[in-house]
Amino acid sequence: MINTAYINNHHKGGYSTQKLKDISQATTQSLGISKNYKIDATQMQTLVKNLSQNKHFDTIDFTKTLENAYKVFSNLMQFSKNELPLGFEMDKNSFEILKIYDKAQDLENNFLNENNSYKGSKVVINLKDLNSKDKSFMNFANVVFNQFGGGYLIEGQSNISGKLMGFDKNMDKNQIQDLNDFIKNNSFIANGSMEKLMEALDLFSSNLSIEEFKQKWLNLTINLEPSNKTIEQIVREDLKAKEEQKPRTPIQSE
Repeated sequence: MINTAYINNHHKGGYSTQKLKDISQATTQSLGISKNYKIDATQMQTLVKNLSQNKHFDTIDFTKTLENAYKVFSNLMQFSKNELPLGFEMDKNSFEILKIYDKAQDLENNFLNENNSYKGSKVVINLKDLNSKDKSFMNFANVVFNQFGGGYLIEGQSNISGKLMGFDKNMDKNQIQDLNDFIKNNSFIANGSMEKLMEALDLFSSNLSIEEFKQKWLNLTINLEPSNKTIEQIVREDLKAKEEQKPRTPIQSE
């Protein structure tokens, strides 16, 4: 089990090389991963770091998460005749591959569609950032987990933000919609108060129960002006801007 706070703060470099080699070997054997998709320690280190930086989960079951990713990868390779496409569409729950995209425009149109969110039953994954020289399973996994749709493959304890996004597998559609409606109906303007904004962001990253979160959120909105733009939208836009600013480079050794 990956504790994201532990990896980020307790050990700056993550796991030791030997530990990563052990994890790589055990994971390869337990998942029955083909020798053609050998996992090395450097790739494992990159993936662990990427998952540890996920803002929507407090803890992550690494083995089960990787198992989900490999299931999708295997199904996709079979669906697309061993050639990874520019992108694909899958069922959020069963991870069944529903469609592949070989044209950039078709991928872009569907990737930006509103249904590609917590509201829909399907999600579109963009693979354009895959290194053309390395279309291995681990490179695939790193690209997938660096975008919104990868959250549906993660097994672990989601925080409030993860619940809003629909990543909590213990919540049904109605509960997810209710939580999003609550935020929308109780949005506010922080009146230039960075303190209030930071409090709101802290609540999104908390592991409170939904009822506890709602109570704290309502306490936060007292005497504040309602807003047509929710804090959730602000957070989404901020996360999107940060993702766009990230350098996109192939997996490298540290």
